[in-house]
Amino acid sequence: MQCAVIALALCAEWLVASPPSIDGPLFDERVTELQRTQAWRYGYVQQYHGAVLVKTPLAEGAPPLEPPDTDDDIAPIMAQQLRLAPWKAGFEIGFYAALWALWSGLALLRRRLAGPDAARWRRSAAPGVSWALMITAVMAPLLLAGYGEPLFSTWQGPGALSYSSAFGSSVPEWGPSFTYRAVLMAVFAFPILSLGWTLQFFEPIGVRAAL
Repeated sequence: MQCAVIALALCAEWLVASPPSIDGPLFDERVTELQRTQAWRYGYVQQYHGAVLVKTPLAEGAPPLEPPDTDDDIAPIMAQQLRLAPWKAGFEIGFYAALWALWSGLALLRRRLAGPDAARWRRSAAPGVSWALMITAVMAPLLLAGYGEPLFSTWQGPGALSYSSAFGSSVPEWGPSFTYRAVLMAVFAFPILSLGWTLQFFEPIGVRAAL
């Protein structure tokens, strides 16, 4: 089971972090090329909102790599995102491994401190303290560095914010995360839904009066 979870996490990280591959003719027609390796050509394509990174195999007879236009404000941003992609993917994988180790350590400590013979208050407090520490650790990149923003809005392209709610948020210089934002949303989903359910009980007197 653990091996399956690890394999699924690595697969999801690779699928999200790796730019999608497109055909060479379409790449030449629509993509602004940014970088080449021995096997791939990387660039960005503009969409209705913003831009996305794409790649195509480096085939024989490909046109020479030309620098972007001097008035292209998008190219430097997308080039930075391309450079940071492996670092962000490596950070997220390492962070998830650290969370896994922390959860295993907390489970072991909880069994030792709140066993069947422990006092009732210790058996009651141990799960709450463990979950509080775990959730704080999960939120650490967001709290310390803003990594994972924008949390309550969609972000597409270089600096383009397409809000999905009333909450606006800024994007760090290193751009949006790959999978960490989805983890944060999963952590926040139950408290947000619980708050919505709780507010229904305040309808007779109003939320403001109840609070």
